[in-house]
Amino acid sequence: EKPKTNGDTAGVLSPSKMGKGIKNARNKVSKATESEKADIHAPVTYALTIHPPIIIENLLPERGRFELMNAVTQSVLWWSNLEPGERVPVHTVGLDAPLLLLVNLGFCRTPVGEGALIHHGGGAGILRAGLN
Repeated sequence: EKPKTNGDTAGVLSPSKMGKGIKNARNKVSKATESEKADIHAPVTYALTIHPPIIIENLLPERGRFELMNAVTQSVLWWSNLEPGERVPVHTVGLDAPLLLLVNLGFCRTPVGEGALIHHGGGAGILRAGLN
């Protein structure tokens, strides 16, 4: 029997036919044989560790403000005030553009746009990002 449709919407089953189709599909599923059951195994447990693309660590004896800037657009993508010896993972910057690191210690700072190039960019997606 050709499926009936609701109104002028082609290819859409009526609710009454849709329910019957689901019921009939369940009846047609065959049970697994004993040999197929032997191939089934328990769920496998995986451990997934996500590493940040960049970790900033203040090795200076002074507290400082550290910034990551997009070298092309000159926009600050991330910043944090770090105490001496403090280490911070940065998960919020992409690796598709060149990144500059700027440091401001209060009495001494990196001139805007003249930071240290810490990543050259040019990654081709998430899988390539770790290879840059």
